[in-house]
Amino acid sequence: KEYEEAQGDFVEVGLKGFAGGHSGMEIDEFRLNAIKTLARLIQGLDGLQIARANGGVKRNAIPSAANAVFAVANRDEAIKTINERIAQVRNEYKDVDPDGEIWVKEADFDGKVLTKDLSKRIIDFLYTIHDGLYKKVDGSIVTSSNLGLLEDREDSIFVNLMNRSEI
Repeated sequence: KEYEEAQGDFVEVGLKGFAGGHSGMEIDEFRLNAIKTLARLIQGLDGLQIARANGGVKRNAIPSAANAVFAVANRDEAIKTINERIAQVRNEYKDVDPDGEIWVKEADFDGKVLTKDLSKRIIDFLYTIHDGLYKKVDGSIVTSSNLGLLEDREDSIFVNLMNRSEI
């Protein structure tokens, strides 16, 4: 991990209560992946510096919860942008995974934050990495990928991406 002084104010974003499921069985139902959505909500925010980020419970489970605390250059602008993105997510998942909660709020944090560069690289990776169904044949899932874990560890940010295939 690479650290620097926090510049700006802190924001918290969280997701919980989504359907989740087994990545080998429900991955083709296009349920919300809380880690992917967390990255989508905060990707590209001005001055982003991650203080902490976590999501998922098992490598082979579609994450139903994730959260992050981070500093941004302009908290009000960031919260406005995130709320707009939350509205888009809710609209996209209203028929598939409507029951989860998503929130954004002001936060306090007294600790180290990751550098802006490292924060950007982590969020860009989480945002762009493929997650979901690759191939289905005769109603059976053949190949898929699940972004199952995001863990803020003592000396690293741990990400687990589980790929599976019957080929």
